[in-house]
Amino acid sequence: QLNRMLPDDVRVFDVERAPENWHVVRDSLGKRYAYRLCASTDPLDRRHRAACGDLDRRRLCRALDVFVGDHDFRAFTNAGGQDDDGGHRVRRIRAIDVVDEGRDDVRIVIDVDAASYRMVRNVVGAAIFVAQGHLDLDALARLLRGDAGDRRDNPA
Repeated sequence: QLNRMLPDDVRVFDVERAPENWHVVRDSLGKRYAYRLCASTDPLDRRHRAACGDLDRRRLCRALDVFVGDHDFRAFTNAGGQDDDGGHRVRRIRAIDVVDEGRDDVRIVIDVDAASYRMVRNVVGAAIFVAQGHLDLDALARLLRGDAGDRRDNPA
């Protein structure tokens, strides 16, 4: 019944009653984000996928691997974003998978303990820049370490 009320790309697989004092941000076990990308310019794909042109899949995977683990994601968090934890930006990305969906389409699946405001979107954007050849892996690693200068240097 619940799935009939949701958009086609959202599905509920299981439901349990939460305790009365459960908080969606403080008590969740983690979050999973999925970004669907396509190389084509098919207008029907644009509704469900980000059109990114040709991507070097190997460079995309290497760029995404840089983010796995515990890091200060300050350079990948939009200024002005509000977090419930007073601006703490150290987060853990547990896993990132790049799934081939055929026709040069990919799905990037990112599992995190928690994410700052637009952090995951900016991580994926930076990895796309690497895969397109606009940013090298060393520059990406410097951004993540925080020694690349001003946060505005981040292309994402």
